[in-house]
Amino acid sequence: MKYDTDPFTDSVTTMWNKMADYGYLTKGDIDINDHLDSSIYKKALESLIKDYPDSEFFQDKMEQFLNNNKGTLE
Repeated sequence: MKYDTDPFTDSVTTMWNKMADYGYLTKGDIDINDHLDSSIYKKALESLIKDYPDSEFFQDKMEQFLNNNKGTLE
């Protein structure tokens, strides 16, 4: 099993929409983006990159984050 700390908000939004399309939930007037906050994770990564600027691991995590959370980035 793979564990990852990335919030994957784009995938959460995709699944939310699929579940509504399949009739598993009723969206009503709920905007899922009002309930997703990836900013804390982003701030943590930025802080780690500042503290460890040569870390390829944290740079890769930031790249992954930017690719997986486009819908919630400011």
